[in-house]
Amino acid sequence: MPDYSHLQTPIADTRYVMAAHYLEPCEHIIEVGGHRIKDFMPDEHPRDRNPRFFWNIDPSANAESWDQVKTYKMPVTAFSFDNTLAGRTKNGLCLLGMEMYDEEYGHGEGMQSAQHICKSMHHFNIVVMEFVGSNHVAYQQSLLILGAARAVGFGTTVCFTTQWAVDNKYPEPNASFSKVRDFWVLEKQ
Repeated sequence: MPDYSHLQTPIADTRYVMAAHYLEPCEHIIEVGGHRIKDFMPDEHPRDRNPRFFWNIDPSANAESWDQVKTYKMPVTAFSFDNTLAGRTKNGLCLLGMEMYDEEYGHGEGMQSAQHICKSMHHFNIVVMEFVGSNHVAYQQSLLILGAARAVGFGTTVCFTTQWAVDNKYPEPNASFSKVRDFWVLEKQ
């Protein structure tokens, strides 16, 4: 199983702070992998004080669960976006560090997972994606999701490229910090 310990550092938290800022209008948020966006958002929707609801899909998730967060230890392709979001509005999708694989622990190309998300794009109002553009799996998935989003009326409202700064107080367990990352926010127009 890959080492994701670098994502548990304050340096990596900056991407969650950015994602939470753009997902703030959403009352219902689905996060693929990571299961941390809830930690960076208030439990209530600040505009109307309705509770927020979170779902997380992560094949490598552990058994822990939180209040108002349903964590699904399953492939993306097994999750029913249609059943989960039926009748719900103000929906957001969080795809940070996007690199979905269709087989356990990094085997396969992951296009089935991306296609499964694309079929349900009409349910979402905001999609936040962050990925390493030099990773061919993540790059192909991001283009597929971008195309599906545009087909149902999304526009790109934020698009920038960044590189995480390395803080010497926190060890770097792998090379992920040094990779250039793309951060996109897509919003239904």
